[in-house]
Amino acid sequence: MFVLPFLIPAQSIPNMDTSFAGFGRITLSVWNNNFAYCTAVQPDKKILVGGSIQQNTPTTKQSYMIARYNENGTLDSTFGINGLLYSNTGNYSIIYDIKVLSDGKILMAGSWDGNAFIGQLLTDGSFDSGFGNNGIKVFSGDHIRDIEVLPDGSIVGYGQKNTASILVKVSADGQADSSFGNSGMVSTTFGYPSTVNNAMIRQTDGKLVITGAVVPNSSYPQNNQAFIARYTAAGIPDPAFGINGLVLYNTNVNIGRDIAQTANGKILVLAEKPNATVTNIGTTSHFFLLQFNTDGTLDTTFNNLGYVGFGPTYCSSLKVDPQNKIYIGSSNFNSTSYYDFKQIIRLNADGSRDLTFGSNGIYVSNTRVYSSEYAYGTNNMNFTPDGKLVIGSYVNAPGFLITLMRLNVLSTSLSASETFVNSQAVSIYPNPAKDAIHVQSGDDILFLELTDFSGRTVSKSIHATKMDLVSISAGTYMLKVKTANKEETFKIIKK
Repeated sequence: MFVLPFLIPAQSIPNMDTSFAGFGRITLSVWNNNFAYCTAVQPDKKILVGGSIQQNTPTTKQSYMIARYNENGTLDSTFGINGLLYSNTGNYSIIYDIKVLSDGKILMAGSWDGNAFIGQLLTDGSFDSGFGNNGIKVFSGDHIRDIEVLPDGSIVGYGQKNTASILVKVSADGQADSSFGNSGMVSTTFGYPSTVNNAMIRQTDGKLVITGAVVPNSSYPQNNQAFIARYTAAGIPDPAFGINGLVLYNTNVNIGRDIAQTANGKILVLAEKPNATVTNIGTTSHFFLLQFNTDGTLDTTFNNLGYVGFGPTYCSSLKVDPQNKIYIGSSNFNSTSYYDFKQIIRLNADGSRDLTFGSNGIYVSNTRVYSSEYAYGTNNMNFTPDGKLVIGSYVNAPGFLITLMRLNVLSTSLSASETFVNSQAVSIYPNPAKDAIHVQSGDDILFLELTDFSGRTVSKSIHATKMDLVSISAGTYMLKVKTANKEETFKIIKK
């Protein structure tokens, strides 16, 4: 293998992406108060942000809101009305999650006129009349917090109904799946008076893992316990996980805020001890990250303890990139408020701080303009196809404004190993590549799968030794190579 005698100098990471609105950040105000709860990134790098807006004067009203931005940070005039979708008359609805489908349609979920719902939009932001009832499927419940798409195109949502956590399932056209629970709904409090729901992931095997809190009595939230539960795609508790599908972490952890899965299938839970003074991980830790094995036991090899503490820092969202780097979206603490500067913490797969990122693994945004900034929302971080990090939140001006930031989080250095990647019996070349990537292996190659940094499959080939890149947009991708004896993933650059 030819070795280059030098490296291309790298810019320190992360840094604000100045190709996004010239600064790396935009703000949005539609009505008096504007809240962002979720983001999504399309394959063409357009960014969706969802949430709600409230008007106080001259009349009081509330509406769902979705905005779509072009790659350069301008509102996309081809979506909704001048890039915005909301009800001008108000309908007391909220968007908590957004997913972009492979055909470009947009799934959304949250609360619709006070009821749990899953909806679908066409690519231009109009409601899809072929889904549910004119684009909306309403359930008996308070809201849907997270949605996941199963391999057969059906959709599962995780939310709340009164005191219970609920899972709902609909077909690709928005009809309730009668084979799932009771008329398309599974409802449980896990034997406690009530629960609080927060986040869900779909594992690669199709199983669903949820997190939140069980509430044993009225002393909310001090006596809550964080839970992690796993269900099959049919809505049945998985007996191979915890006790009858349920893991209750010790009473020093009150609630699971967000959840993610690592490349090897382990489960990460971002958790909180509200108003803690002493916890099992330190005298000042309010938020921390736990890692569980696939059977629900705590993985004590993670940071040598099974958890990482973050001190008095408000942590709200969690993301794992294809290189298994762990990102935690947060706001640093000051003497008067939990919400000050937005910051991103990056960990290595073993739970240690990634010292190549920011200062000792922490990047603190210097873009705070207003008195306080709220980095809130389970789904507020996502990756663009070329590996940039999008962060949605809201700030107090006073009067709340939606903000979007886009950060460069990947090093621009190209080493010899990135020019020609070779891992034991599997090698790929050339890299970077323009037209195709070739794969060599001593074993039979079963399939090749190319994904972008949001985890979306871009291309897949069966029993092939070449991945065609001609129709693929320039950027950074992950190539999974599955052979008869192993599975490996490589970072590649399409020129």
